[in-house]
Amino acid sequence: MTNDDRTRTTVELQPYFESAADGACGLDGSGYVAGFRCTQGEPWSASIPLDAASVEGVVLARASLAIALEGDGHLYIEPTGLDEAAIDAAIKAGYLPTVELHSLVRATVLPDNLRMEDHPQAILACLRQQLMTALAHIDAAAATFAK
Repeated sequence: MTNDDRTRTTVELQPYFESAADGACGLDGSGYVAGFRCTQGEPWSASIPLDAASVEGVVLARASLAIALEGDGHLYIEPTGLDEAAIDAAIKAGYLPTVELHSLVRATVLPDNLRMEDHPQAILACLRQQLMTALAHIDAAAATFAK
């Protein structure tokens, strides 16, 4: 039998990497799964379970996360160092939520939260000073547009 006499079968495979769904590959859903699928979408051969700590540690090590403040008082996480399409997808999916500055301050100064601090008056004084400095910057910026 020559090579020309044999029938060759070609299987096209696509790599995948995704969050483990409810017990996939024996994981509790908090990890990830990698492997190959045939073009019809069926897993092919073995799927490789990956624990979340391994994957997320690598991703976070590559990312730079900063807190950004919009002019309207909304704070949000601003990731850099990752694929722009992935960042955009995360924003659109709601994985990078925003919070209003006043909501954050309100949650910070709850008496139940402050009771756990050794010196709540000093903490509040420091927060007040930072907010007064921020208001001075806002007033200075507003003055440039009032002319």
